Amino acid sequence: MRCIGMSWRTPALILALLLLLPGVASGQQTSKASGYLSVASREGYEVFLNGRKIGTTPLTAVAVPAGAHHLLVRRSVLLNWFQPDWADSVFVSAGDTVLVRPEFITLCKISSTPQGARVLLADSLLGNTPFVLRMYGGQSFHLSIEQEGYFPAFLVCDSTSPRRHHVVLQRDQEFWQRYLHDSTQRQRYKKRTRRNAVIAAGVSISAGIASILLRQQADRYYGRYQAVLDSRKMDAYLDKTRRYDLYSGAAFALFEVSFGLGFYFFLKSQ
Repeated sequence: MRCIGMSWRTPALILALLLLLPGVASGQQTSKASGYLSVASREGYEVFLNGRKIGTTPLTAVAVPAGAHHLLVRRSVLLNWFQPDWADSVFVSAGDTVLVRPEFITLCKISSTPQGARVLLADSLLGNTPFVLRMYGGQSFHLSIEQEGYFPAFLVCDSTSPRRHHVVLQRDQEFWQRYLHDSTQRQRYKKRTRRNAVIAAGVSISAGIASILLRQQADRYYGRYQAVLDSRKMDAYLDKTRRYDLYSGAAFALFEVSFGLGFYFFLKSQ
């Protein structure tokens, strides 16, 4: 009787095991196709995976499908331009745990009166106002705001400082007095050089015309010299030809010098 009982129980046990094996295999495949995600951050930030909320920080070992995902950690329900959310792509391998530590950015806007002032960190130029400073974590920046003709201003930007800074720079009166004096001197110099350029241009034109007229007169006397037979008249015409040639050459030399001076004064007046 005992042997008979064993004979019908054995096939039933084998059949039950065959029915259970697919479920076990399926469970093993499911576990192998999943990984775990942890997010370490201050308490209360919402965590979204591929647009679906999966919890709030700190998040510990939440099962997620293996593969690449888009992870978003939202710092506030309300949109805050100065404290943007953190987002990145993460890859979770099957059976592994990925720990993410979001590094949040804090923005600080710096403006000034007058605009366009230089924003300096030590001796490095970061930009000109209006300027947006990006800070990570617990960074702290000691900045100087500088503009020619104004006294520099100094400010500190960190995670506890205001998100907006407006700096009103104070005028350097001594600088502006020197600038006004130098500007007046430059204007006077330009006016003087422009006047000299006009005078030189006038002299150059006059000398050029005179050189042409004198050359024509010398040519006329030389023509008369060739036409007469009287030796005394020939000598007189030749003497006048040489004299007007000399006058024409001197006028042309004056034309060249005055033209050069006029061009020089013109360049200096610009």
